[in-house]
Amino acid sequence: MATHEIESIGKHIYTRECEQPPQRKTKRWTVVANDGEMDLGEVKWYGAWRCFAYFPLDDTLYEKTCLRDIANFCERKTHEQLATSKQEL
Repeated sequence: MATHEIESIGKHIYTRECEQPPQRKTKRWTVVANDGEMDLGEVKWYGAWRCFAYFPLDDTLYEKTCLRDIANFCERKTHEQLATSKQEL
């Protein structure tokens, strides 16, 4: 099994890069709670908005700090993706 990048994005959560099928152009990450290692949702590209967005799992609850951490992660990954796309032109 391949190893996937794990990144702490806040005090209470981290992301784990998902396995990518070869035809997929953008990465995906699972957002995981530090305590209990519960999956909370997924960050993936949302083409209609041309950015990474967070897709929470049902019955998950967030406070402002975690939401801010997830939003910052999405924004950073969007900037990285758009910069990479421009370099490939």
